[in-house]
Amino acid sequence: MREQFPEAMPTPDVHTQPSGIPGVVFMSRSTSLGSHEAVQWPVTLEAKERGFFRLGPTRLRAGDLFGLFTRDEEVPGGERVVVYPRTYPLPELGLTRGRPFGDRSGGSRIFEDPLRVVGVRDYVAGDPLKRIDWNATARLGRLQSRLYEPSRTQAVVVALNISTMEFSWQGSDPALLERNVVVAASVARQAFDDQAAIGLIANGSFPDADRPIRIGTGRRPDQLVRVLEALAMIAAYTTSSLSMELERPGHALPAGATIVVVTSLMPPALEATLRRLRSQGHAVHVLKTSDGDWDADLAGIPTTSLGLTMRALEEATR
Repeated sequence: MREQFPEAMPTPDVHTQPSGIPGVVFMSRSTSLGSHEAVQWPVTLEAKERGFFRLGPTRLRAGDLFGLFTRDEEVPGGERVVVYPRTYPLPELGLTRGRPFGDRSGGSRIFEDPLRVVGVRDYVAGDPLKRIDWNATARLGRLQSRLYEPSRTQAVVVALNISTMEFSWQGSDPALLERNVVVAASVARQAFDDQAAIGLIANGSFPDADRPIRIGTGRRPDQLVRVLEALAMIAAYTTSSLSMELERPGHALPAGATIVVVTSLMPPALEATLRRLRSQGHAVHVLKTSDGDWDADLAGIPTTSLGLTMRALEEATR
């Protein structure tokens, strides 16, 4: 038996061999089996780093005792393993626990609860299809959209800037990218634990999919899992700028949502976008993960520098 394993997930109890495939190693085992016998080989994998990994495929070879007749077969499929990013309690990052990004009980942080329908109204261009009430539409002879009861739950959107260099041709700083992901995951976990509806926007794409990383704001039970899985899959490749993703047409942010921006850079376009979001009634908070100074004027937008704190945490966990 020969199986493929990701090189980033060591197998301490099993010897592996190079495969010639980047990021992949081979694990080979052999045994003798009698009629109606079976064998199991448990394998322990160490999750050394976050990521999206594939186990397999597995190639099997069977033959007679003398090696005269052999048969090879590849087992289709395989398994996928997602290793979540590390998270820290917000106090360890130097952020206030409880309501670090604003009081959820005040302001205009109101969005609709789709589980509570209170009536219908005429359809407005841009309403999603799932909002259309087809029974009311048939009865009245014109498109009708459902009206939902307002909810007072706070909405927190984590906006992650994957770019760590000023220009794309400069490449990426792996350590700084990892720091950004860890901070974003920590904020999302704390916000979800504080009963906030959470969402994620990042200027990257999912593996094997040419679509931006965007998790709509919600409070469903698996919402945190969806956000952490998306963060686990993030690579250094960017599809656009974060400012473009925050202002992407057809993807309006929830009214009054709190936007927590995790970034090591503050280009002029992002600075202008954050100012516009703030003028539209959003609470905007910036978490700066780099050590250097920014040539940006963010007066009125709370900014917390986490560079030194994160560096100390990284050294303590090596």
